[in-house]
Amino acid sequence: MINFLKKNKINFSVLCLLFASSLSVAEWDLTSVYELALENDPNIKASRANYLANSEVKNQAKSYLLPNIQANASYSEVDQENDSRRYLSTNLGALDSNFDLENEITFYNLTITQNLFNLKAFFSYKESIALANKAELAYQIDKQLLMLNVAEAYFSVLRNKESLLSTLAEEQAIKKQYEQVKQSYDNGLTSITGVHESRAAYDLVISKRLVEEINLEMANENLTLLTGKKHKKLKTLSENFEGTYPTPNDIESWIKFSSENNLEIKLAQKTFDASRQAAKSKKSAHTPTVLASFRYDDNSSSTVQTDLLTSSLLSDAYSDSVGSTIEIKLNIPLLSGGKISSERKQASYLEVRDQSKLIAKKQAIFKKTRSMFLTTVSDIAKINALKNAKLSAQSALHSTQTGFNLGSRNIVDLLNAQRDLYQAERNLSSKRYDYILNSLRLKQVAGTLIPEDLYALNRLLIIE
Repeated sequence: MINFLKKNKINFSVLCLLFASSLSVAEWDLTSVYELALENDPNIKASRANYLANSEVKNQAKSYLLPNIQANASYSEVDQENDSRRYLSTNLGALDSNFDLENEITFYNLTITQNLFNLKAFFSYKESIALANKAELAYQIDKQLLMLNVAEAYFSVLRNKESLLSTLAEEQAIKKQYEQVKQSYDNGLTSITGVHESRAAYDLVISKRLVEEINLEMANENLTLLTGKKHKKLKTLSENFEGTYPTPNDIESWIKFSSENNLEIKLAQKTFDASRQAAKSKKSAHTPTVLASFRYDDNSSSTVQTDLLTSSLLSDAYSDSVGSTIEIKLNIPLLSGGKISSERKQASYLEVRDQSKLIAKKQAIFKKTRSMFLTTVSDIAKINALKNAKLSAQSALHSTQTGFNLGSRNIVDLLNAQRDLYQAERNLSSKRYDYILNSLRLKQVAGTLIPEDLYALNRLLIIE
């Protein structure tokens, strides 16, 4: 098809839409685009941050099972001057008092507390482990989704580019037929009907080409959204690409893969595990708790009082106390206005809900696995059928061209034969990309999709 374009000298400005880039622009492949998306895609960045944030829930819940140590220290200094006069009686006169008071206090305190028995805290910790695992699985799901999104965006560009190239070739072929028919009409060798029919076909293919150009531009934009960069030149899929049947080629084996590895099922399982532990935590809220604590105190103070009138020392006092306290506290919840009972019932209902969701998720995943397996297998058969359809369309076009030259076939027959050939080319090209993406979707639903699958596809790409 590309050789056909070269032979017929397709307008250079149209080709620039497909290949416009400076010589300094590097060729991008599937691997480099994926690694760039992994680094720059805002959704995967947000997912990773969410995973790291939710992973801290486990550490927070664990803190209730570990010792809690708290230290306090204080120092205060008071310097106070008192000046007073008291009248005792008329004969005795006034009694003056003027003294300075200095007071210094130092305080140290260390407290250690440890839960000796707290079932609610224990099951809350178990719940937090499940929640942290949920966060990790959600991140893994998003990474698999990114692989699939990159592949879809990358091959969407290639699909639309090949479709546009085919439409350009069809446009050039119809234009050539239109010019030949018009020349024949000008020479009086054919009727105006053939001119109108070929012109109508030419206008339709131009309209189709404009749509294909927009589709290609949008596909490029979608790829840019994932990576944050424009990719002018992409490696393409070889025309000799051959699809292969899934390995193993057995639907029940893929169902088993999904049962064991599907990340959405694992996520639903962890959600159920978290609900189950939460229910246990709420049930244990009625149980007693035992808390041990140790407290050490060191408190010292000194007070100096000086008579400012006589400069004599009135008093000098000092005290120092050191002590420790060991306490075992038993707490038995007796009545909370029905709150604990209500929370226990609520947690039990949520446990049933998440268990039902787990069952529903398994059913949906198994159904999707069957669908993707059958779709991938049928894609192989469709590719083979479309290859034969292309060969048949080529033979039909050759026969129709010969008949048209001999006068046994009209221009409409020839235009239809050309249209059928180019449509067969586009259908074959599109189905190859359907097969690639459906193969990745099958691995995703089976939980086996890894970056190496993209790297393997990348090895099948060639420089254009």
